[in-house]
Amino acid sequence: FATGHRHYTGEDSAQVTFTAPATYDRLADVGNTFFDTVATGTGSGATRTWTFLPSNTADLLKGFTYELGGTNFPSAYTLTGCVGQQLDIGIKPNMPWELKQTHQGMVTDAATLTASLSLPSSLGTDDVLWTQTKVYIDSTSAYGTTQMVGRIVSADISLVNGLDPRFTLDGVATPYRVALSKERDVSATIVAEYDSQTQYTAWAAGTAQRV
Repeated sequence: FATGHRHYTGEDSAQVTFTAPATYDRLADVGNTFFDTVATGTGSGATRTWTFLPSNTADLLKGFTYELGGTNFPSAYTLTGCVGQQLDIGIKPNMPWELKQTHQGMVTDAATLTASLSLPSSLGTDDVLWTQTKVYIDSTSAYGTTQMVGRIVSADISLVNGLDPRFTLDGVATPYRVALSKERDVSATIVAEYDSQTQYTAWAAGTAQRV
């Protein structure tokens, strides 16, 4: 007896991961992708404040179409229904912030790149610098009250959005949607130098700190 061999298309989804220095232009896009939808910052001109407040009760993540490739090899592709799956931020001494992003797309299609798109002229020049970063640690309900001056050496922050492509019995090979199937996981490792027992006492007592 010979078993029959059949072929099926499988899960037609894709991920793209890239690492790049953080610039102020790029941070606004990252905030809209991973935290909250904020169309414009407050202020005018180059002086703007972007406030991203994630919600535990509403889905505020921004979906988009991701274009990659070129006119020759490799061919141009689009990731439609793309969402931010994981974000890692590295803040190291004497270096600009480093962003590592993983995006989950629902389907890849050979396509022609959008000719009208152009990168901001300052995208590769205005780096977010380690020395220009401020860290606040508070034990109250307020954020940004107590600045840690001359204490924070470095920081690594990781956000995993818990997103998965959902395939259903609907007659097509592509995912029906990308769903938030797990709790979002946020972790941070901060290297600090202290001249008092304040933060150690809070840690030993299990007191929640807001960073």
